[in-house]
Amino acid sequence: MKRAALYARVSTARQEQEETIDSQIAEVKQRIDEDDAFLTTERTYVDEGYSGSMLERPSLDAMLDAAKNKEFDVVYIYDLGRLSRQLSHLLIVIEQLEKYECEVISLHERITGTPEDKFLLQIMGSMHEYERAKIAERFRRGKMYKARSGKIVGYNAPYGYVYNKETGSFDINESEAEVVRKMFEWVAHEGLSTYGLINRLHDQGIMPPKNKDEYWSRSPIARILNNETYIGKHHFNKTESILPHNRKESSKYRKIQKTGRRVRSRDEWIEFEVQPIISKELFKNVRVQLDRNSKFNPKNRKHQYLLTGLVKCTCGSNRNGDGPAGKKYYRCTSRNKSHPIKNHCTVGGINVGVADSVVWNKISDLLTRPELIRNHAERWLEQQKSIKTITNTESLTGRLTELQNEQRRYVEAYGKGLMPEQLFSEKMNETNKQLDAINKDITNASVNRGILAKIDIEQLIQRATRKIESLEFEQKKYIIERVIDKIIASPQEITVWGHLPTQALAFAEQVNYGSQHRNCRPPKCREINSL
Repeated sequence: MKRAALYARVSTARQEQEETIDSQIAEVKQRIDEDDAFLTTERTYVDEGYSGSMLERPSLDAMLDAAKNKEFDVVYIYDLGRLSRQLSHLLIVIEQLEKYECEVISLHERITGTPEDKFLLQIMGSMHEYERAKIAERFRRGKMYKARSGKIVGYNAPYGYVYNKETGSFDINESEAEVVRKMFEWVAHEGLSTYGLINRLHDQGIMPPKNKDEYWSRSPIARILNNETYIGKHHFNKTESILPHNRKESSKYRKIQKTGRRVRSRDEWIEFEVQPIISKELFKNVRVQLDRNSKFNPKNRKHQYLLTGLVKCTCGSNRNGDGPAGKKYYRCTSRNKSHPIKNHCTVGGINVGVADSVVWNKISDLLTRPELIRNHAERWLEQQKSIKTITNTESLTGRLTELQNEQRRYVEAYGKGLMPEQLFSEKMNETNKQLDAINKDITNASVNRGILAKIDIEQLIQRATRKIESLEFEQKKYIIERVIDKIIASPQEITVWGHLPTQALAFAEQVNYGSQHRNCRPPKCREINSL
């Protein structure tokens, strides 16, 4: 009696769900019984979810190793496509099995050592490779046709939505949508970075999608903040699969090769109108804030430079802070260029202490103008009294009711013995954190509404002026980054372009300083009175 082995493979999760692999194994086992061969469980090799275009598969390697060790005499397969759907790979596997004196029996092809059968083997291998390419192309065209007919192709909807199979569209998941709104508002209004969002979400007990981890990671947050779906514009055919340039996974076996993504040309995208979760203005503000976060990233700087990232030289290049403490200058970056680009800039450096003091004094003078503070405060008070505050409170109250109902369901499930104690404790802890955060938001909203009517504009002006005069370096830098757009500076002149956060005033003023006695001895470092 021959010792038999069985090899089976399916390439997609859908095939696994449809029990395709079970039907393969059943047919092959029937043939083994008919041939009166002996099969054990240890000699059944199955690769689930692996593409036929890949040669590196764990069960295939295990089968070849067993064949090399003479652990079986014949291997049964459903068809040649199970071994590989690429001709070159198929011939390699067949050649190795023949080398180990192992017979290969396929239910749908004849494999012998005659020249005719070898020729037919190559033809059948080519047919499997062609079939694979044809299936992939047919699947792609089917999705494109469905997309162009106005239906979103079914896949995992972005966070905040659920896919409606009947209508082929996205419906808003209100609990997740509220989290999305919070994330955008925190970035746009409070300037939170990605790490700031991670900490804020954790503090409020908001779990990441699928609740697999305690903390959110940067990738899903970045995808949410850059996804135009949330403003009502969802795009299909936006990216394509490619081989990654730097593969992070150290595992030898991968179910798919093309794990990287590349953005297609914009004219290839197919756009769908969906229900928006946030406004276009909020999305735009978030994009501006993310660019600002990237531009003004501290990057572990050792010294304090108030105007870093904003100063340009009159030659057009940027200026960076340079020099030890006490001798710091904003120097033109083109002065550091070498071969093959030659430096043609002859503009000198600018004393950091002088530039920071002159610019900040001008900005603080503008920010403490009584008419400016009064206009901004009056407009802010009107906005706070609008219906938006009430709407936010109603939304928070609705979310509070949802969480309370969710806790009741957990208690009922635990009481009926349908939920283990550990899982019950975890779920209750999660919802308790979220309840505490929402109750705090509701309390703050109510307190703020009560305070609005008690604010005195003149007192606000005085307090704002005192506050600006006592700011620390980081607070000054926070204001500078949001007020100034660009600075062009030379040792003789500083020109500042910026905007204040109000429609009442916009400025593009020059703050000039020049040497009074050019031919006298050089001033000491940071001696402001010499200028």
